[in-house]
Amino acid sequence: MANAKHSCQMCGKCCHYEIPVTLLDLHRMTTFLKVQPNQAFSEYIQPRISAYSGLFMIMKKDQDTCVFLSEDNNCSIHKAKPRACRLYVCGLKNEEK
Repeated sequence: MANAKHSCQMCGKCCHYEIPVTLLDLHRMTTFLKVQPNQAFSEYIQPRISAYSGLFMIMKKDQDTCVFLSEDNNCSIHKAKPRACRLYVCGLKNEEK
């Protein structure tokens, strides 16, 4: 029986998309980053709400990628990343059991 398992390829493709942020995500991020919510909003959250999701979104860098994506395609807040990032499946890898 084959099971599909998520395997992050660390390609950074998902970091180009709109990344919605819930209040729980914001709490997790601010705790991890050791910053106040108002600082997180000014430095990491876009100043507009997404027309698509109705939520705030992670700010983008000049290269149109998430502000938390490092040059080596690693998430600098991986342990506290938003739920949307946790649920996103870029590639599936089949493994036989």
